[in-house]
Order: sequence, then structure tokens, then C-alpha cells
Amino acid sequence: MSALETILIISAVLFVITVIAVVAIVISVKKSRDREYDRRNTQFFSRRRYLSPQKLKGEEGERRVRSVLGENIDGEKYVINKFTIEYGLGNSFDIDHICINRCGIWVIETKNWAGAVYGDKDGDKWLQVCGRCENTHNNPIKQNQAHLSKLKNCMGIKKRIYHNVVVFAGDADIHIESDEICYLSELNEHINKGSDFRLSSTEMREYYKKLVDLYTRLHISEDMHIRNMSRDIAEHCPLCGAELTVQHSYDGTYYICVNDRRCGYKKKISKGWDE
Repeated sequence: MSALETILIISAVLFVITVIAVVAIVISVKKSRDREYDRRNTQFFSRRRYLSPQKLKGEEGERRVRSVLGENIDGEKYVINKFTIEYGLGNSFDIDHICINRCGIWVIETKNWAGAVYGDKDGDKWLQVCGRCENTHNNPIKQNQAHLSKLKNCMGIKKRIYHNVVVFAGDADIHIESDEICYLSELNEHINKGSDFRLSSTEMREYYKKLVDLYTRLHISEDMHIRNMSRDIAEHCPLCGAELTVQHSYDGTYYICVNDRRCGYKKKISKGWDE
């Protein structure tokens, strides 16, 4: 074998080794990037995969309400969306939207429901009928009134300036008579209707600054809010004494008795994405 042939063989071997090394490096870098991508986005994408239609439906309803409420207009209107705060150890509440205008402070709960909704404004449960499916929901008027009361206590303003309103952002047909509910198309008219008093620009700015201060100091995440809500639930089943486990489903988070088939105890501790 001549020297030239030896050199050519060695060059070919080195070339093959170099190609293999480059390919290995590229694959390694890609896998590393994929792992980093998965690490950063696992929570987001698992949330999207888990009950995504209902969650997205709820978010879409809130987006529509935000669009109708619009931006702040100094001295005329102030809007805060997704007001979630913790007051005291382990106590928290979540308000979809707050709007301050000349007519007062509007505490707004958004429902992006479909079908027909039946119930009474003073009842504990409402019935939603979609085709052949029927679902019961907690009365959102009472639910939001609890939010309003907590907000009033946190602000320390006892004047009769607070208004409870549940806005339906979907295509639901509401068969309930109440001054505290409206469709999305009626929202602006509803929150600007006449009242016995009118807030001044100074008062509106003062209340808005107080809310911003509360949010800045006390804001918590949605996960923390859910944990706070679950702390009040007993660790053992009140019916049979067995342990309780947490179960997540499309319509909310529940405590379930481990003896589910024999006992059947079930208690809801947080609302579903579509509520």
C-alpha cells in the first residue's frame, strides 16, 4: 500500500468520525433544548391539555367583558381585571372584573354559558340545560355578593357605592328575573344607569388607588387561591371517617372519599374553568 493510499484511507476515516461527532453534537443540543422547552412549558401545556375547552371558554368570556369595559379614562372610569388577593392568613377571593365609574364600584362576575338557564335570584342553585344535558351551578349572584362583601371589608369603605352584577358573555338564554344580571350587549348600559348618587372624579381616583394598593400588596396566584379554599375542608370524610383525596375535573376541584363506591362523599372546593 502506497503512502498516498494510506493518507486517503486515514482522511476518509477522520471524515467519517467528524461527521458522526457533528451529528451526535447536533442531536445532543436538540435534546437539551427540547428538555429545557418541556421544563419551562410543562405547566402551561398540561393546563391547556387538561380541560382546555372549558378553561379557554371561560377565558374567552372574560376577554369579551374586558373588551367591552375598555381602558381607564382618568376621572371618568377605572377598570381592574382578575382581582385575586389574600386578606389575612389563608383567606382569599377572586373577582373577574371591577369597574369604577360615576355610578359606583361595580363588582362583575363573568359567565360564558350556553343553553337555557333557569332558577331564582334568591335560590342556591341554578339549572343549565343544553340539549339533553342538564347541569346545576351555584347561584352566581350569591357567589359574587360574597366577593363584594369581602372587597368592601378590605377597602374599609362602608358607603352604599357597591353594585353586584353577573354578566353572561355567551349565548345562554337566561330565564331569571334580576336587576343584578345582564347580557354582554347590555353591560355598558347596565353599569351606567342612574343611581341615587354620583361619584366625583376625586372619589373615583381615591377608590381606584386604594384597589391598586390592595392588589399590589396582597395579590396571589390562582393556584394559591385554590389552596386557600381547600384548607377549610376536613382531611377526613365526615360520613365514614376515611381519608379524603383531591380530584380535578372539568367542572371544578373536589374532595372525594377514598371509599367512594361505598360512601359517595364529595365536596367541591373550587369552581370549574367554565363557571
